[in-house]
Amino acid sequence: MAFHISKIADFGTSEPWVARLWFGMLKFRDLVYPGNDRLAFDEKYGPVIDNLHECYRAMLLLHKTIAEHEAKLVSQEIQNPHFITTENIDITTNEALTSFFIKGDIAIKHLVRLSKFMGCNISFVRDKEDADFEWQASRIPIQSPFVKQLVELLRKHRAVWFLRFRDYRDEIEHGPYKKLTVKYVIESDKARPQFPLIGDMGLVDGTQKLWQLLFAFVEDVLILLFRIELPRRS
Repeated sequence: MAFHISKIADFGTSEPWVARLWFGMLKFRDLVYPGNDRLAFDEKYGPVIDNLHECYRAMLLLHKTIAEHEAKLVSQEIQNPHFITTENIDITTNEALTSFFIKGDIAIKHLVRLSKFMGCNISFVRDKEDADFEWQASRIPIQSPFVKQLVELLRKHRAVWFLRFRDYRDEIEHGPYKKLTVKYVIESDKARPQFPLIGDMGLVDGTQKLWQLLFAFVEDVLILLFRIELPRRS
């Protein structure tokens, strides 16, 4: 019987997040969840990976759009003699940035659902107020020394980037959100773009940094959840 093989992505295990969150985590899964439990794990882990994939692709599109626009301006491909830029990337950049934050947030939501399956609910990581987070954290049964490590990990991620990421996603989804627009200045008879910021971060550097933090968060949480779960399954 003939079958068809098709390419599903332009990147593979050379990307650290693919190697670590696909192959690395599935090795842990095989140790902790035998038989039918493995399928149950996969059903809940799949949406985490799928949404991270879409978040990553949105970031790549954003970076590619900005880089190509800058290159065209340098070569004056999209600048007419009257210093009018003949290409507008505002729609593409806003759509890519929106997808980046929304898909990243959905991945986190599915990670929370997975944590419930793995016996250590981390939903309180999404609490807006630190006091609520700490109260919920204090109620987790200390069934393993790794539970305290998990809580401390969540606390650190909240302090560094997590709440900022969530708040920006909420602004995009529910407002008030001001659409990002590229401004231009004329220097040496050429238009130079001034790209908008995400808070105080550049679009490229900011999304790259947030992406690294996001996938490190998912990886770190999963490893600790596996370590909490393993003794119970042994």
